[in-house]
Amino acid sequence: MKGKFTISIPVTPENQDGINALVAWNESIPTVYFLDICSISRIKTRLSKGEGEDAVGDHYAALLRRIDLAHNAISYFPALMEKASNQQTRWTVDQLLDEASRDMDAIEAFFERAILQEPREFVFSYIRELNGVHPELLGESYHEFLRFVNCSKIYNPVASERRFQVAESICEEATRLGIPRVHPVVLASLACVYGCQPAKKVMKFKKNMNEFNPSNALGDIQTIQRIGQLCHMIEEAGREGLGRYLRGCFITADEQLEKFYNYFTVDEVKTDILEDGSRNEFNLTVKGRYMLPDLFGENGEVRDSACEQELLKIYELIGLS
Repeated sequence: MKGKFTISIPVTPENQDGINALVAWNESIPTVYFLDICSISRIKTRLSKGEGEDAVGDHYAALLRRIDLAHNAISYFPALMEKASNQQTRWTVDQLLDEASRDMDAIEAFFERAILQEPREFVFSYIRELNGVHPELLGESYHEFLRFVNCSKIYNPVASERRFQVAESICEEATRLGIPRVHPVVLASLACVYGCQPAKKVMKFKKNMNEFNPSNALGDIQTIQRIGQLCHMIEEAGREGLGRYLRGCFITADEQLEKFYNYFTVDEVKTDILEDGSRNEFNLTVKGRYMLPDLFGENGEVRDSACEQELLKIYELIGLS
């Protein structure tokens, strides 16, 4: 089981030595940093502008420079999975091979010390075998679910008297499609009902159904589980002395996705080997006050007794009671 804690230290002169020590300790941990499509796009843009302008007013580029250390690795795998499984703008094998080559060239050109985690032959093999295939068995069900949710018109604010009714219909559709109600794609949809702006920005629901891209939404949402599983594998191997890295971290240039991703912690992953593949069971911790902000006040407490009752009903609805 993964543990997580948060500390707040005022940035004052007397605390600076301690803060510097914590930063140095954090940066000393051998880490695999997982980049998404947005991150790689920003790297390509930065390279095209030339090194002379690097990190001037670009806090993201500065962050990437800080992790460019010899004991770290940069993983292309999440971006690769997202590109290869996109059902709306599916690449041909040759097109994706070319795109992956350009992406990896950019990663290796930008990072001078941190290594690219995936061998090129692994990337090319993945593309040849799995381009256009959902990495998850329920991939098409997720797409159908997202199209249903988009038709629920939650791109508009939902009136307080209708919120729970809409949440019920979303959960019933998830069950019909065989999707667990605690799956991030369901929780993200409920978050949109309850006013979570980062979730809305990530899902990008549209009034015109033809403008809605469920693959883009799904790619971002699945990041939570995909990165969680990859981090679990890396950290477990590190603890057992079977790997050189002790930690996995997700980095994105998408501010809203970063906020939404941080509302979840994947505590544990259990994998069952089946005849036709494998099944993963995730144990998640979710920050309810950020996911369901309409029910909470600015102080982080539930607004009133009515909101408390609705929150309990939501927990029961998704099976957490």
